[in-house]
Amino acid sequence: MNRLHIFVLLVVGSGVSFVHARGVNGGMSCAVCTVVTGVAMQVAEVHEEDLFNATKRICNFLPSRIKNPCFRILSQLEPYLSNVSEKLTPDLFCMVYGTCTIDKNEDMCHLFPVALDKSEIDNFSKQENRRELPKIDFCKLPFVKDICKILNNSFISLTPLEDYDGDGFSAMETGRGFDWRGRDCVDNDPLIYPGRRPFTSDRYSDSNCNGIWGVKNNSFNSWEQVLCKKSEPRGLIYVGDSIGAHFHMPEVWINPLKFTWPGLNASSVILDEIDWPQYGFVTGYKNITKNVLVEGNVDSLYLRLRKRNRCNHRDYQNLSQNGASSYEGSDHVNSVARNQSTDNPAILIYAMQGNDVCNNFKDTINRMTPPLTFRRNIMKALFLLDDKLPLNSHVILVGLVQADFIYPAMAERLHPIGSLHANVYYKDLYEWFNCMQIGPCTGWLNSNKTLRDIASKRAKKLTRILKDIAANEKFQHFDVHFIDNPITYLVRKKKVNISELLESVDSLHPNQDAQVLLSDAVWDFLEKLPSAVLGPVNPHNEEIIQMFGEQGGH
Repeated sequence: MNRLHIFVLLVVGSGVSFVHARGVNGGMSCAVCTVVTGVAMQVAEVHEEDLFNATKRICNFLPSRIKNPCFRILSQLEPYLSNVSEKLTPDLFCMVYGTCTIDKNEDMCHLFPVALDKSEIDNFSKQENRRELPKIDFCKLPFVKDICKILNNSFISLTPLEDYDGDGFSAMETGRGFDWRGRDCVDNDPLIYPGRRPFTSDRYSDSNCNGIWGVKNNSFNSWEQVLCKKSEPRGLIYVGDSIGAHFHMPEVWINPLKFTWPGLNASSVILDEIDWPQYGFVTGYKNITKNVLVEGNVDSLYLRLRKRNRCNHRDYQNLSQNGASSYEGSDHVNSVARNQSTDNPAILIYAMQGNDVCNNFKDTINRMTPPLTFRRNIMKALFLLDDKLPLNSHVILVGLVQADFIYPAMAERLHPIGSLHANVYYKDLYEWFNCMQIGPCTGWLNSNKTLRDIASKRAKKLTRILKDIAANEKFQHFDVHFIDNPITYLVRKKKVNISELLESVDSLHPNQDAQVLLSDAVWDFLEKLPSAVLGPVNPHNEEIIQMFGEQGGH
């Protein structure tokens, strides 16, 4: 789902300019200034130092690649940061120095409490003798330009950044590599990749990267033939939005009382688009070590499918993307790496769970995907899949979430950015989102109950379309099935504690604890479908483990 993009652009005091930024009153540029200034001011207060030295402290946390540019920029900003008036809240600071504005016919927007009205703010700006900050194009700086792309949703490629043989898989971890798709065990041969049927039965090498190859002693049979051939191997492909990508903004980047940036390979976070699919409920495969950025356990649909049949090792593709809706479904399908003539069947889960209802606009209802357009988008994606997926595959359509539960559960709770003075609640965040028109979901993150109900009504209507398609449309290479939305199921049926289910920073995405619950819920749904969907349990699993161990790892 489209989400709070305010990543730690800690090199900026104000004045960032993004091309085609979303929103009004300075849009995302203003939002970044407000959040970063808010964190920096409070970090300064915690450490009893001025804003300049607090920002200097933040620069020290940055990767070496941009630490020096950060200090150079900071030296230019020193006159503006060393003597900041105590009257300036983060919102007013960014307004006084020109990053935030009040556009024509728009209200003043603020995240932090503001005691002054517009005329007092104008007078205050004059008294501060407003000066222009140095002209610095941050979005052209190394590394920062990639952050700017994320802020504007312009990371659009779902294919690996580094794929030397062009088979759709990579030996690189991030950049849409094996954090997202099974690792290519030989990235200079396009005939070797996860998910293919074994070439020459894998007698001499591992052509499908599942770690099983060689010939059984005193036999002409390969281990692939003995252990896998009758087990009906299959892969897992997931087409979705930021819920499937496992978008996660660490609280320690936002909460001034917890602020830190320890042990962070920032380039890896950027290359994974501030998503953590390697720990998510869809294709998570990696255990979480001691780490304050992500905490909790890992369970995933991929790991369960692998446990069911160890011949499925490494056969996963997570084609989720922040902000995606049914409009992007066809592009995602075109990124599927599957060959009908050479590859195993696949279970493809199509789960655009919210962005056909969610948007950042004031006239949010008119911006929701119309039902006829939604059906057309889904059918287009399915027809494309019929030309991609091997015979005996299965497509699972997932209903949309009905997220009207978020506002009542979260509105009166304290947001991490307001933890020092207990002055910013989630309702303040939502109001700021909607005023700035930068938020992830105007319809549901809104104090207007009628509007929340309208958003859920649209979600139900679009879900009925998915059910109808699953029940009535037929395709040559796969069957179509429908399952209920797992988040709605956990909230409505399992009665989970909502505040413990959601990310603390944006309060929209499922957190790490919820990943385990989602994996369990979706797997239960899949087990209730015809047995042909998941395939049989491989009776040779223990033998595979004894002979091939971790099968080369991930």
